[in-house]
Amino acid sequence: MLEESFESYLEDVDFGLRCVKAKCSGEYLPDAVARHHGSASRGRWHPETVRLIARNQVLLVARHLPERKIPAWIAQLLWGAVALRHGVGLAWFRGKLQGLRQYPAARSKYRSNDSELLEPVLSTYEALIRELQNKTGPDLYWKLYFLMTPGGAK
Repeated sequence: MLEESFESYLEDVDFGLRCVKAKCSGEYLPDAVARHHGSASRGRWHPETVRLIARNQVLLVARHLPERKIPAWIAQLLWGAVALRHGVGLAWFRGKLQGLRQYPAARSKYRSNDSELLEPVLSTYEALIRELQNKTGPDLYWKLYFLMTPGGAK
């Protein structure tokens, strides 16, 4: 049920967005425990990890968001700056190029009415992130994101 073309990274996000589009509901279980050992094999800032994430970010936009969803592109550029700071800017760039080459094929799976289903969910989660950042003090990434996207830094 996970998108195999993603290989690794963000395939769970793709699955979640497809669930929203299919109007699947879930159940919140506050006692549930999940342990994720992300990037355990290669390491968080390994060039291959960064390349795959960068590519899959583009594929997520292609598969699920309207062409002009500016905040999604801003988030990707900011993440590229973080990758550059960690010395893997070239891997980020290679991933973006690969994603852009695959964009048309991934875009063909997009349906224009999908954004109507996703927009309220994405807006809710963005508001939750903003609220959390206001409580904990925003890190530079989120501060810049909220300054550069519609709504500004509230």
